[in-house]
Amino acid sequence: MNKLILNAVSCGLLASGAYAQTLSYSIQDIVVEPGELITLTVNVDGGLADMRGFTLDLLYENSMVDIYSINQGSLLLEHSPSFLYWNDELINGVTLVRVDYAILGGISGVQGPGDLLHITFEAVGCGIETLAIVAAEFRDLDNQSIAVDLGTGIEHQVCQAPPLRIVHQLNGDKLLSWGRVLNANFFTVYRSVEMTGPWTSVQTTSDTTWVDTSVAAWPQALYQIRVDHP
Repeated sequence: MNKLILNAVSCGLLASGAYAQTLSYSIQDIVVEPGELITLTVNVDGGLADMRGFTLDLLYENSMVDIYSINQGSLLLEHSPSFLYWNDELINGVTLVRVDYAILGGISGVQGPGDLLHITFEAVGCGIETLAIVAAEFRDLDNQSIAVDLGTGIEHQVCQAPPLRIVHQLNGDKLLSWGRVLNANFFTVYRSVEMTGPWTSVQTTSDTTWVDTSVAAWPQALYQIRVDHP
């Protein structure tokens, strides 16, 4: 219950011309609870030659995750002094994060392969989330653009159930309430007397509340909420 599941996929950027480099992000399968952190690594798989700076745009829906920090990867830490800045902006219900990096002075640029960035997110809700790099611009030592084509790939995050709150009413009934989940059609309430089950479906509803009046038969009942996505 109340878990955010991230599946391993990748998104690539392919630079054309003499540079022939690939930028990608990937992550191993992992389950996180709301309030926990997960780090996304952006890396260059191919040979990066004399890169002086870049701008990346990352898009995500902030009701499920929020950015906790963005830090330089090992590839960028080799160059000093340098500048890393990011800001986020809410656009039509989704968050656009822009990351800017530049080497300040120096006569050599970034050489690949290696890690560019470590982006840490905090899980703040439940539902289906999509993370994607939607734009990228790379610059060489002469401040000329390095042509980059966006690859395909998304990061899906799925929460199996919303947080559940149980209130014992004056007459002994149990009032169950839970949070709204993005794109959820219905919620199914399951009941058991043991954490190991068996779990029995007792109610399906599009609401986010339900009252269990069967307190005489189920005085020590346990509950789960499961989500039906389209």
